[in-house]
Amino acid sequence: MIVRPTLRGFSPPSQKTLVIPFATCLALSTSGGSGGTSYEFIELDKELAGTRHFGPWLESITAHTFTHIRTANARWKVVFYWSYDGLTWSASNDLFAEIGTLGQDIQTPYTNTDNFGLHMRYAIGVRAFTGTASESVNVSGSLALTFQT
Repeated sequence: MIVRPTLRGFSPPSQKTLVIPFATCLALSTSGGSGGTSYEFIELDKELAGTRHFGPWLESITAHTFTHIRTANARWKVVFYWSYDGLTWSASNDLFAEIGTLGQDIQTPYTNTDNFGLHMRYAIGVRAFTGTASESVNVSGSLALTFQT
């Protein structure tokens, strides 16, 4: 059976900006031993399912983040993947630079529209900046999706 992707059934959003939460005081932790740049990711498909087909209409994505609690070496970030057919996915694209400090921030908007595919999915990752101990962080965040007019 051949599956033929189509834009039928996908329609552009009716508003200029849509804000969708992806985490509310979500506890993330490393399994320990990874150290270095090895991220451990959790898919955000449930949280951001409604945004999966917005890629062709996106102008930018701005993350609003809040790091509540963290251990000394915990770092976290959100990445996204794009696909034309929903079966073969791109390498990960960092939505913003990793976060390693407490507090809230509005991240720099991601505006490379070449990476906004017909299908998009998101993941949140955590890593230990250094060492092999397990690290943890509690985070909240939303994505502000801005659409082309």
